[in-house]
Amino acid sequence: MPEGFVYDTEPPSRAVLAMGSIDTEKVFPMLKGIQSAFYAEGRDVTKADTLADIAAAMGVERIQFTQVFESDEIRARTLAHFKHARQAKVSGFPTLVLQQGDDLHLITNGWQPLDEIRRALDSRA
Repeated sequence: MPEGFVYDTEPPSRAVLAMGSIDTEKVFPMLKGIQSAFYAEGRDVTKADTLADIAAAMGVERIQFTQVFESDEIRARTLAHFKHARQAKVSGFPTLVLQQGDDLHLITNGWQPLDEIRRALDSRA
């Protein structure tokens, strides 16, 4: 990545939601494709063209992906997801949040041993 590069998670997050609107079976492959492009290939996944390339590699037409990706609906859904994450007190990776109805319970911010996660989940059961 170029010097001074700032990783903006909005475009790749929006790309995952866009893919979910197109084909729910390709959500996790899209996420994996974005991660691979960024971490393994050093590609700029904040660019719409890069994200469209990833979608096209999975058999989704570039124009269809781009239209959904650029839509007001997907932009709004992405912002709603970010707001939801802030409400759940997500501040790092990995984060585990338990949703019970409309209630969100932060289980862990950051890596925790499985036994700790189980205890936290059990306390919410």
